[in-house]
This record gives sequence, structure tokens and C-alpha cells, in this order.
Amino acid sequence: MIAQWQAIDLTALPPTLQQQSEHLLPMLTFARDSLDLALVLPDMLGVSERRDYLFIAQNEDERRATGGFISAVGTMSFEQGQLTALTVDHTDVFTGGPYPPPPLPFQRYMGIQLWVFRDGNWSPDVPTAARTLLQLYQIEHGTRPSHLLAFNQTALRLLLQATGPVVVEGQSTPVSATTLSAYIRTEYDRSIETGVHRKAFLGPLLQAIIARIQHESASIDLLTLATALKQALDERHLLLYTPDRDAARALANLGWDGAVHPGDQDFLLLVDSNMGYSKANVYIDQAITYTVDLRNPTMPTAMLAIQHHHTLASATPQFCPHWSEQPLPADMPSRYAALTDRCYWNALRVFTPPGSTLIDATSQPPAGSWGLPDLDDGVVTSAAGERATQVFATFLVVPPGGVRETVLRYQLPAGVLRAQADGWHYQLKLQKQAGQEAIPVQVEVLLPATAQVLDTGGLGAVKDGNQLQGTLQLNHDQTLDVSFR
Repeated sequence: MIAQWQAIDLTALPPTLQQQSEHLLPMLTFARDSLDLALVLPDMLGVSERRDYLFIAQNEDERRATGGFISAVGTMSFEQGQLTALTVDHTDVFTGGPYPPPPLPFQRYMGIQLWVFRDGNWSPDVPTAARTLLQLYQIEHGTRPSHLLAFNQTALRLLLQATGPVVVEGQSTPVSATTLSAYIRTEYDRSIETGVHRKAFLGPLLQAIIARIQHESASIDLLTLATALKQALDERHLLLYTPDRDAARALANLGWDGAVHPGDQDFLLLVDSNMGYSKANVYIDQAITYTVDLRNPTMPTAMLAIQHHHTLASATPQFCPHWSEQPLPADMPSRYAALTDRCYWNALRVFTPPGSTLIDATSQPPAGSWGLPDLDDGVVTSAAGERATQVFATFLVVPPGGVRETVLRYQLPAGVLRAQADGWHYQLKLQKQAGQEAIPVQVEVLLPATAQVLDTGGLGAVKDGNQLQGTLQLNHDQTLDVSFR
């Protein structure tokens, strides 16, 4: 039905019908997705037997591969479609062991020698990260739930927009989507002052949201709630992992499994990981320019420019001390705010198609310009990554007020360009990092001088005879298709 609807030329309809019809395709798509999910949702909600979930709260203010630093953990159980148990704990439990060694960036940049649970989300491939987290949780707690659910502040905000404000135990005023950030930061500071473990306040908040959905559903627009959940899943602010093959396949078909999906042509996924014990991502803006050169179809190349801008006001960018030499200032009104006023330490990884080969890399300003030359040395490594990808990795620091641009040039495998009966086909899949907000991406495609464009793939009109260029907001996975002969 969806394919048939897409084949209809809406421009042939009267203007009034055009406007009304434009809303039907998203509704049809949503209905199809809902039906697919409905087939596996009963099992995931424990209709036939109890399902135990490990849930993790991720803080996107401190970016990690699957969304953010794991600030709280808990378990929840579903039976007969109802939540029957919920516990919340902090992530400073190190009573188990033995622990495996962590990935090398944790050792080099953070001085961490043991791979504990709160750092377990290093892989951007959610199924891989989930299995690691479940294993590390078992080492620390002695039990291993079968399923995993992860969420960040944005996911909670979307839920609160749908449910409306909720009354949280111990709070004099309800918590809403607009007051969520203030609530989290205030309670974080209060937990430090009182000695109560950090993120203990998440338990009452989650219980309030769940209670409102379960017991006050008559006052909630369920379509609005479903739309909020779909947006959180589409944009990877809400992550799900299940070991059940049928359910996992359904999630993958919907794009909700969080896996790295490189496809079989061109692919790009950027992954930031905050290595500075800070909440500096509050102030980090990012922009991407990706130029692919297909002028020689047998030797395609790519140039990727990644800009990180630390937007915290500063007269001039300052040198970045080592995190161990930067105590929290006593005059800051908030401990949380003090953690945002930091240089951004970033372990950057670029996931590309298998067979990609790095040609060269540059940085502006040059690596080490803002201190830490032993760490911020400009070295870019190349290694095999998840799902047969090729990963280019480097480390960079950005002080408040600073802008850092990293440029990579690399050879793409010839397979990114496919010969077809009517000419050539180039496809680029752009995958969004979990927990990341929308990033502006400019894509440029250089074609052979004699190319005749058959499909611009949404990149706009041809410029200068053989150049396609377009800008998009990367708030969910997107695919661009260009055809020419």
C-alpha cells in the first residue's frame, strides 16, 4: 500500500487535496511500523512469561558511543504487560571482579585500568554494547537480566511532552518537559551536598512517569505518546536490546536495534566519546562536510571535514590543562555547571566502508595548539570496526570558545559505485550516533565531466556541470541515492 501511495503524482491533485494528502504517507508508515512492532511487543512486555530488563540512564551532556555516560542503572520486570518491579542504583559499585582491561582510550586519556560497568558502552553498535554491559553488570552484581533498555534526557523530555507534568515524590512542584534539565541538575547538586548517591532521584521520576502512563492513561493522548516513543527510537534517544531473534529482527527492520548498519556501498558514522570527566557536551556544536569524488569511477575518494565548536563564551581560547590538574572552582553556583565549564576531550571515531584507506589527515588549528601535545598529537589510526567497517580514530581537545576542524581524506572501495543497466548508481548511508542531537551535514558529490544526472538523490540541482550539493539535518539515519550515466 505504501509503495502504491508513493507512486501517485500528488501534483496532479487540486491544491486542497494535495495539502490533505501530504499527511497520509507518514500516517501509513506509522501504521505499518506499529503493526510490525505489535507482533513482538507482547513477548517483550512479558505477556507469556516474565521479562527482566537492565535499564541504563545515559547523560548526553557527557557523550559516549551509545548516547552518554551511564549515570544510573536499574532493573525492571514486566509480567502480563505490566511493570511489576523497578529498582534504581548508582554506577559506583565495584565489588565484583575480576574485571577485564578497558579499551585503550580509557587507559590513555582517563587513566582507567579496569573495565567497569559505567564505561561499558564503548561500542556504538548497540547489540555489541548491550552484551558487554550485561556481562559487566553480572560481574558487579552477580545477576544478568536478559534484555536491556537505555534512555537519555531527551527521551525523558519527549515522554514528558506526551504525558504532561508528573508529580515526583519529594518535589514541591511537578516536573515537566521544560523543567526536566533544571530538576536533574538541582538534584545532582543536592545529592553531592547530602551524600546521597548520585542519580538516586531518577527512581522517583521514572516511577512517576510510569505510574501516569499505567494509571492515568485516560488523560493522555495515546497517539501523542506513541509518536513520542517512535521519535525517541528513530533518533536513538531510546535504545532496546533483546536476545530473542524474532524480536531483534523486527527491531532491525524498523531501524530500532541500534546496530551499526554499513550497507554495501558508501557509509559514514561519526562517534564522539567524552574522555575528560566533564559535562562539556552541553556546549559542543558539531558540523560535517562530506565530499565524495566520483570523477574517476574506478578510484572514488572522500574528504570529510568535522568541526567541533565549544560555544561557552570565552574571550580567547585558553590552553587545556590535564583534567587531573583542573579542580572545580569554589565560586561556581552549581557543581554540575562547573563540570560543563571544561575543555572538551574527545575520542573521535569515523566509521567507513570496509576497504577504505586513509590518505592523509589535518587539523586546524594544528594538533596540540591548546596544550596536551603528548595526548593531542594528531595521530589518526585505522583499524577494523564493528560489522566489517573500517574505523579512523583520533583524539582532540577543544577549549571554551575554540573551534577545531579535523579533515580526513581517504580512498573509498570501488564498490561504493555500482554499474547498472542505465548507468552508475552511488548510495551514501549516513548513520546518526545515539544520543546526539541533529547535526548539519553538507554533502557534495563530484561526477565525471561528461556525466548526465538521472537522479540527484535529494541533493538539489547540478552545479558547474558535474557537482551535486545539498545540506541536511542528521537527526536520524538517512540514505542518499545518486544515479548518472
